[in-house]
Amino acid sequence: MTTSADITNEAINRVGDNAEGAWKHAALETGRILAYGMSEFTAEDVFENIPPGYATHEKRAMGWVMRQLARENLIESTNRYVKARNPAGHMHPVLVWASKVA
Repeated sequence: MTTSADITNEAINRVGDNAEGAWKHAALETGRILAYGMSEFTAEDVFENIPPGYATHEKRAMGWVMRQLARENLIESTNRYVKARNPAGHMHPVLVWASKVA
């Protein structure tokens, strides 16, 4: 039986697979740097700190990046949300992640 969690995981993996490799590498490295340097941060912080010159058509892949950082045992969910800072996000909820290595 397929669960909603299975469907979610499949979708996150699919967008991660479809994101540009160089962008994924840069996003992961940026997330690792933030994990070692900040006690808490969001996916928006990672996006904002990716070095210039990296882009992806699949911005939803940031969910894959954050999950990968969690699988690497660098971060964990706080189960807290803040409002998106980016006006294009229309103040949607953004998960706050806690560093496990800072």
